[in-house]
Amino acid sequence: MVLLFAFLLVAAATAADPPVDLEEIESYLAQFAGYKKSENTLVASWETEEFNEAVKRFQREVGLEETGRLNEETLTLMKEDRCGITDGGDGDNSQDYQVWTSWFKYSPKRTLSYCITDYTKDLSPSTARRVISDAVRAWTRYGNLNIRYTSSRSCDLKMKWGVRNHGCFSPFDGRGRILAHAFYPTNGDVHFDDDEYWTDRSRSGKNLYYVSVHELGHALGIRHSRVRDSVMYPIYRSYNPNFKLHMDDINAIRKLYRKF
Repeated sequence: MVLLFAFLLVAAATAADPPVDLEEIESYLAQFAGYKKSENTLVASWETEEFNEAVKRFQREVGLEETGRLNEETLTLMKEDRCGITDGGDGDNSQDYQVWTSWFKYSPKRTLSYCITDYTKDLSPSTARRVISDAVRAWTRYGNLNIRYTSSRSCDLKMKWGVRNHGCFSPFDGRGRILAHAFYPTNGDVHFDDDEYWTDRSRSGKNLYYVSVHELGHALGIRHSRVRDSVMYPIYRSYNPNFKLHMDDINAIRKLYRKF
């Protein structure tokens, strides 16, 4: 009994230990899971209901078991590069894909335009345009809409590269972590962090095609998916020469822009 009691004391002490880089984790949860620090100073922040609920929201968004605890798998995913859009893990739990709204809700037109206002330093403008054109086609082949390129800055989907405070309310964070973000209809802006090293058909750097498909999904009204093989999963996946949309992605674009 004495040994058992001692073991339980050690286990309890271990469970109560603060997680590594607690301040960084709290900042991450505040940005991506709506965490607001409790005003109760008598309880360790990582043991509060607010903290545990934020962890659950993050776990829900990335398809993990909702324990509310910072287990190894949760901490590993928090360290991965990702999209800067915050969904907070809310939405209809009956399906994996989540949608916001379509451009059709606000306009009868069936053709959208896109433009690139500022290019990356890592790729030639012609390469960047080709990659983004391919990313556009990844979606239009499954939805009842057309998206065309224009050299005019007056377009529906405005794309650009920038660093840190790049002209919107959501600044980038330097190399790593947040790679890009986009805005839902009818804003349509897509921003890439140019502190990243952007590549085409390479396992080095950050694959522009994959990130472009993901962010265009947001610009067309698709939220994050909990399916890890979906391009709309919030965590970045490296270059795959055999990449194609998951059925979860296809269901989402068809939900918003169903072919008749």
